Amino acid sequence: MDIRRLKLFNSRNAALLTNDLVQLVVEDQGGMVLEFSAKIANGGRVNPHAIPSHRGTGSSVYSDENGEFWQNNPTLYQQAGSYLVFPREDEHSTAASYWLVEQYGTDPEFGGVWLTSRMRNRLEGWQIRKLDLLLPNQPVHYTAYQVTNKAPEPLRATAQHRTLLGPPFLEQGCVVNTNAASFESFPIPNTQSRIPAGQFNDWKKIQTRENGLLDLTEIPKVTNTVDFIKAALNQDAPLGFTSMINPRMQMAYVTFFPSKPEDEDELVFTHTSFLYQLGGMSQPPYALYAGGLDQQYTVELGEELSTTLEPLQTRIFFHARAFAPYENARLGGNFHSLEQTLEGILLKRTKTTALIPADPSFHAARTLAKRLF
Repeated sequence: MDIRRLKLFNSRNAALLTNDLVQLVVEDQGGMVLEFSAKIANGGRVNPHAIPSHRGTGSSVYSDENGEFWQNNPTLYQQAGSYLVFPREDEHSTAASYWLVEQYGTDPEFGGVWLTSRMRNRLEGWQIRKLDLLLPNQPVHYTAYQVTNKAPEPLRATAQHRTLLGPPFLEQGCVVNTNAASFESFPIPNTQSRIPAGQFNDWKKIQTRENGLLDLTEIPKVTNTVDFIKAALNQDAPLGFTSMINPRMQMAYVTFFPSKPEDEDELVFTHTSFLYQLGGMSQPPYALYAGGLDQQYTVELGEELSTTLEPLQTRIFFHARAFAPYENARLGGNFHSLEQTLEGILLKRTKTTALIPADPSFHAARTLAKRLF
């Protein structure tokens, strides 16, 4: 177990958290999780998080003389890996701002390494703090977010946790999953999509624009298209999740989070989403010029909740991601269910199972959040 600060480039700093299974790099700028790497079966190491070709390296898009290339958008300028967007997607959101590290260290009770930070936004009427946590012998990154409305009027907010996955982990043949009850597709303006707008229950048999059938759980080759679907989660399950499996590497990437609040101050994610950006964005910064070729081949996993915070009200929500190998190749055809056990999260495909060591009750994260926030 280790935690230390890193100097990246041009006033860009980060924290490095490691245990015996995974390595985590969290950047102060935007709170971007640039790396969440693990060892694969052949002994190599892979980072499933995408670092887009358009990602800027300066201190800010506003001080970059080429800021117009990023549409002067701070989120696009520093976008990478996994991050939170709160309370809405604009230049004041958590993904567009700087996070100030408060403290970091090791925990004698759980044996983990942790870091707390808060968003620098003194002029805003709300405050958010974050806990990043790694525990020993678990390939899992836990996060807790505490939000407070300091304004005299209610705060209507949306929290979106986004994870951008890319090569070499992402490739043709990967499969995605979630425990959703229903789906809806939303075409992205100025792009070509494989499926029309509409609602559906079975995302393995979607009617395409060419009147064929499409399985959205399977990742294809580059198609120069963009598709976005949103799913309403099954709130009866103890955990919500999104996932991607690479059958060739035999690696599973799973985000998971509580489906039901433990107390009245806790919020939970109610929807998931999938953005299939398969080379279909033709505008900068994704393309080098307007009408050009998209330089990205990524899939974005998303989790979302909406809430209204009353004046001076504080709420908290939790999220985790796991990245781990599995032994039985049959799991590469995707799993049918995810179960919470005392030892971790269990991926099940008929008689085939894979256990990822974890704390699905978020006991350690909840305990540390109460102690540190």
